[in-house]
Amino acid sequence: MKSLREFIWQCAEGGNDPELTKQTTGSWERADESFKEATYHYFVTANPTYWEVPSVHVNDQASVVDQCVTFLVEKKVYNNVLTFGYKAASHSQVSSALHCQSTNLNVTRLKCGIWKTLFGVLGSKRFVELIINHSIFESSGTTYTQITGVVPREQERAGFAQCRSSNKGQKYLDNSSFLYKNKGKYTPSQVMPCSPEALWEQIFQIDWKDFRLPHHSQLVRVRQLLSRVIRNHRRIRYHHVLNKICPRTGVFNKTGNRECETDIKLVSRFLVVIVEKTFPLEFFGSKYNRCKILSKIRPLLQLKLHGRMPLSMVTEGFRTGDIVWLGKNPKTGSRTAHSLQEIVVQLIEWVFKKFISSVICSVFHCCEISATREIVFFRFDVWKSMADPFLRTYALNYLKKKNEYCGCNGARKANHGCLRLVPKRKKMQFRVIFVPLRDCEPEKIAQHEEFIRKTIKPTICILQFLASEASPSTKKLSSPSDIASTICLFKGALKKTYGCVPKLYFIKFDIESCYDSIPAYRAVEVIEKHLTSHSEFFVRSQSYFDPDKGTSKRFSTLNARPFAHDGGVAIDKVQTAHFTGHEVLATVKSEIEKSAIIYEGKCYTRKKGIFQGASLSAAIVDLFYSDLVENESVFAGGKNSENLVLRLADDFLVLSTSKSYIESVERTVCAGFQEYNAVSNRDKILTHASLRESEYVRFCAMDLNLKSLEVLKHTETLSTMCVFSGSTRNLYHKLSCNFQRVLSNDLTDPNLNSLDTILKQIFFASTNVAESFCLSYVGKPAPFHGFMDFINKLTKIADESCKRIFKAQGYSSNARKIVYSVFMKFLKQNKMRVQNTSYVFRTLSQVIKTQTRTKKT
Repeated sequence: MKSLREFIWQCAEGGNDPELTKQTTGSWERADESFKEATYHYFVTANPTYWEVPSVHVNDQASVVDQCVTFLVEKKVYNNVLTFGYKAASHSQVSSALHCQSTNLNVTRLKCGIWKTLFGVLGSKRFVELIINHSIFESSGTTYTQITGVVPREQERAGFAQCRSSNKGQKYLDNSSFLYKNKGKYTPSQVMPCSPEALWEQIFQIDWKDFRLPHHSQLVRVRQLLSRVIRNHRRIRYHHVLNKICPRTGVFNKTGNRECETDIKLVSRFLVVIVEKTFPLEFFGSKYNRCKILSKIRPLLQLKLHGRMPLSMVTEGFRTGDIVWLGKNPKTGSRTAHSLQEIVVQLIEWVFKKFISSVICSVFHCCEISATREIVFFRFDVWKSMADPFLRTYALNYLKKKNEYCGCNGARKANHGCLRLVPKRKKMQFRVIFVPLRDCEPEKIAQHEEFIRKTIKPTICILQFLASEASPSTKKLSSPSDIASTICLFKGALKKTYGCVPKLYFIKFDIESCYDSIPAYRAVEVIEKHLTSHSEFFVRSQSYFDPDKGTSKRFSTLNARPFAHDGGVAIDKVQTAHFTGHEVLATVKSEIEKSAIIYEGKCYTRKKGIFQGASLSAAIVDLFYSDLVENESVFAGGKNSENLVLRLADDFLVLSTSKSYIESVERTVCAGFQEYNAVSNRDKILTHASLRESEYVRFCAMDLNLKSLEVLKHTETLSTMCVFSGSTRNLYHKLSCNFQRVLSNDLTDPNLNSLDTILKQIFFASTNVAESFCLSYVGKPAPFHGFMDFINKLTKIADESCKRIFKAQGYSSNARKIVYSVFMKFLKQNKMRVQNTSYVFRTLSQVIKTQTRTKKT
């Protein structure tokens, strides 16, 4: 990539036409200084595909731009940002050869400003060459805006093609097939098909008649084995095995929901017994193969929510030749021929995805604990004792049964969803989630996706914009990562006023049942009030390319508001939706009033509150509580004091230099906000009076030291990654990227945190990576050299963090030492699978000693 200035001079000096070179040089010299300065802020790179430049027979610069766009559209170069929104028009429809559904701002920009001057400098032919065969990026600090060319993701596809093709056949095991299942739909008798032919078809997805073996006797043997499997399974006394291995726990004498769960070790043991009783040794071929299957049951159960593990973890090293009942050269007909290895993979996949999942669904209810990704298992009878009393009370208080019958079309129009219960930690408390139903017909799926894209997502964007127009004294957080930067600004303001961080007082609280307690009519009133100051909205589609991750993220901007993001490339997708305030309000009312949830086969709407999980609910809650903070006088702040109100959804943290102000906030919080029907969780209110001096305050997974006003993210709040990857290199890359992400944010800002706190953060991040490695690497021991390169990469990241912060102070060696020490600790405890562990341990010890001597020197 070169600057636009470099590109201009390359054209001037590299051309074969002396007259054209002379013209370019002369035009450059006559150009004003503002144009010359601007060429430093634009960068040019060639597109992956080169096009022969078309002949242009006009001298008007705007017309030349139009002809370039016409050329790209006609060539169907739809991954070029200049073609976004355009399509070739039929001359029977319009007089122009092009039709643009929404204004392409990049085309508009190219027709004015410096680009007119550039057209005069380069000349028509070179200008067209630049527009058609190059990508142009405008730099604005750390972010680039793309003006022409193929989007970055498309440019990288050629490089990633080989990588993707190598992973094309990768199969995964996950927990989605046994999550959130209810008793009644799954019973032990339904786990196994009734006949050997049906079992065969379920395993191999092929009709029994289409499978041919070399000898008829072998076919008889297969039938006998599958019949034996079915017979073995019928004889299993499920409840006897379950009660012996996973005994029922009482519910009413427990203090929390987690005490009612069945330990994963016991669930794993139960499944091992069922597999051993069902399948003869001959089915897997050998004890080795059976052990291979059984050993991977627990890792499957330990997966986090949305986690997955490669099927190759089971199939790798599996002795295919031991399974003699499938024959050595099976054939499936003239059209398709499967190797024995492929058939065995199908067999293993069935064992995990179908059989084991069905067994789990027949006796256990599986779900995550609220606000975590950890999967837990409850016996169905225990789950029923926990959930039924809560559901009866919830339905009585919040739901009303619909009288009319809801067919498929009604369900789609009325935005129906299934009821999902997610247990909280506290006894008999659950989060009720609305899970939208999905249509099965492709046409209806397409209609629904279009409705989400063109109506729901723009409405969410508008509601988020209205919520951002909050009181200046309040800081609405988009995510926990915003906490550190906000505290840093508040700390700077305090130091400017007081010269140091004064004594601070605080109160932390959240709203009880925030979705259920919101009065729907009041939420509509709040939205209507905020809409009065805006007559219309233009929601424009954008995308952001992150070069570090190689990923693109789509988002929306409202009324041409700039998108602020450090690093990467912002790309205008052109698509624009127009909404009036009346249309926004109508969409919100429809979603609130027509949303219905299915419980025990019946449809229910709300008596009060809104459904958590429905399309607009999160945005409505955000705006509702923004309005609360803006209008409740207690949050206006006291006189002669510095205050900060932080809010993330329904979680609040108020900081102040005034003790009396915090006490007044506490009185209001305990009384509740009557106008908004908002009552705080009394047992979760925390103030300075209940906090010991040495403690941190944990707010939205971030730890705040109120004495020094420093922020940490503890190991407990860092998500442990479970990266099952077929490639050790990919595993190391993902773990090091996660490590860099933690250390590259505001937590390593010296204006916020001291050196000791930053080093502590490096320790927490290192511990998290080490734990993730132990959880993820379950294959053969990691090679020595690759493992050492990985640790050295981590130390380099930690080193760069400290060098950037404390230049020329020699503290970066402390950061490296922390990383080495953490991994030494895990190696000493034999938690890591690494080749030649003792040698790795000695190597790390020697490195630490060298670091210590270097620091003393």
